[in-house]
Amino acid sequence: MASKLRSSLRRAGLAIDRDGGDGRAMPLTFVALLAASQPLVAAYDRSGPSRRATCRIDDGPARRCIFTPLFGDGGFQIDLPDRALRVVVAGERARVFEVFGPEKRVQVAAPFRRDPVRRACWVSERKDSDPRSICAF
Repeated sequence: MASKLRSSLRRAGLAIDRDGGDGRAMPLTFVALLAASQPLVAAYDRSGPSRRATCRIDDGPARRCIFTPLFGDGGFQIDLPDRALRVVVAGERARVFEVFGPEKRVQVAAPFRRDPVRRACWVSERKDSDPRSICAF
């Protein structure tokens, strides 16, 4: 199993440290992978631990994501392999931000409201919004 993982990492260009063929782990590679898999959330924003979830953006397919609760008010961040979105809740409404780093966010859409039928979803009040809906379950 370890040799298959090493081969896959090398093909992907992620083999930072070589093991010399003796089967020992490649520490720098695993550190890089661990860092890449962590959500882009500052520790002081979290109101609970991150967990694996299923997310859907707009009408796209359901995909695995990392869900991190924020601020203890229903806000959250979802991290997908190609996109990270943060939903910041203020009362009955929310704003959505595209996340580029723990302190780098750009508002992309507002306002959003919780979907009355699909409670795991937030939907935009504007039809031209991108994204139009964000679901995490």
